[in-house]
Amino acid sequence: MNRKLSNLLRSLTLLSLLTMMFGTSSLAAGKTAFAAPTTAIHIVDDFETGVPSTWFQYGDYGAGTNIATTTPVTNTVPGLTTNHVLSIAYNSAGWGAGTGNNLAPEDWSAYDGLSFWFKGLGGGATFRVILSDNKTDPSQDTAERFAYEFADTSTGWRHISIPWGAFFRDGWQPVGAPNDGLTLTEVWAYALALPIGTNGTVYMDQVGLFKLTLVDNFEAGVPSTWFQYGDYGAGTNIATTTPVTNTVPGLTTNHVLSIAYNSAGWGAGTGNNLAPEDWSAYDGLSFWFKGLGGGATFRVILSDNKTDPSQDTAERFAYEFADTSTGWRHISIPWGAFFRDGWQPVGAPNDGLTLTEVWAYALALPVGTSGTVYVDEVTLFGGLTETPQPVVDFTQPTYTVSEGAGEAVIAVTLTPAATEPVTVSYASLEGTATPGQDYPPISGNLVFAPGQTEITFTVPITDDAVYEGTETVWLELS
Repeated sequence: MNRKLSNLLRSLTLLSLLTMMFGTSSLAAGKTAFAAPTTAIHIVDDFETGVPSTWFQYGDYGAGTNIATTTPVTNTVPGLTTNHVLSIAYNSAGWGAGTGNNLAPEDWSAYDGLSFWFKGLGGGATFRVILSDNKTDPSQDTAERFAYEFADTSTGWRHISIPWGAFFRDGWQPVGAPNDGLTLTEVWAYALALPIGTNGTVYMDQVGLFKLTLVDNFEAGVPSTWFQYGDYGAGTNIATTTPVTNTVPGLTTNHVLSIAYNSAGWGAGTGNNLAPEDWSAYDGLSFWFKGLGGGATFRVILSDNKTDPSQDTAERFAYEFADTSTGWRHISIPWGAFFRDGWQPVGAPNDGLTLTEVWAYALALPVGTSGTVYVDEVTLFGGLTETPQPVVDFTQPTYTVSEGAGEAVIAVTLTPAATEPVTVSYASLEGTATPGQDYPPISGNLVFAPGQTEITFTVPITDDAVYEGTETVWLELS
């Protein structure tokens, strides 16, 4: 368990010749390390308490750049109740502008990617997400920059999800930046770079880290449970294969699902029949998609909760997205973005998207279009089951011991108990007492075994039989 726990400081006070007391103080926190999740989404910023105090902006102000950030209330984010979002009103001139959040830094290496809700201007301009990773000199801006680009193709809310492999090393790097890849063990900042020559107001919300659970990756071919449907009498046809490609961002050479189709008459679709599966512990569905770029609307269909398991009575829920790019895009769909479909089979319930029995997922192909599109890495994200970050502390705020006792016994706790060993360092720091005369300087390590929650260490006290009044020694945990 590689965690750097926040530093704690406590004082050891000598009360006259015979008595010592331990008081309390604190040191600044160090690097924040999130515990490794199982299937989790961790919210980094939700803007419910306003613009974070560590929020920053940058830009070519001399050329007319300006940025104003606020946190208005809205009820328009899909699946969320009325809440605060980040509003970015801007003019990006000259060499450009951006805005983001400085972090502690944070360890994001246990997660699979970054996501957020975005409401844009719909003009097609390219926004960039920038990560500042792994400084060579923590006192300077030497963090290596990584970028991801997306086109602003909609004026509505979109859920943007970015697997780490989709980031690339940015062309601009600060002096002294390393060149060791996206390590994610020390993320110092994230930012949204605003397209040069554009202005307006865009919105962000629910910036988070996600974990993925695989549903289908097509490495073993087209699943035996794969199906298709369509108006074959009107000329619809669909052919699915699993060719090899090395073009999916962040993936090595692998198989993807190819869907060659003609969607005529009332339309067509293709998907996978499931066991059914319980998806209720997750937060949404995601997949890679490579389209035709013509702007047609594709639909993702979920079949949920049958009234009669022997018949197709599953309630249908849909999500729509526009095919605006011929390159690979990562599509992520929080459950709240699905809506009850207009078409329902006979006997379908009307009890909402329960997700406890998902019988199928499918991709509905736009009527009147034809071509070949590709899908890969169908996954579930979320679950909110991350392990709490262990907290180390002393068992009580003050300790009292007589100088004649020879030593003070200090107890340290770890909450909650960990499943792996956790090492905590301790050391004495000079106060008003004289090291080497009133006490010997100490330092060492405490190792909490799995399941262990308390360990003690001792501070030797020198009984010099000289009255010196109240004196202080500081103890540090890290």
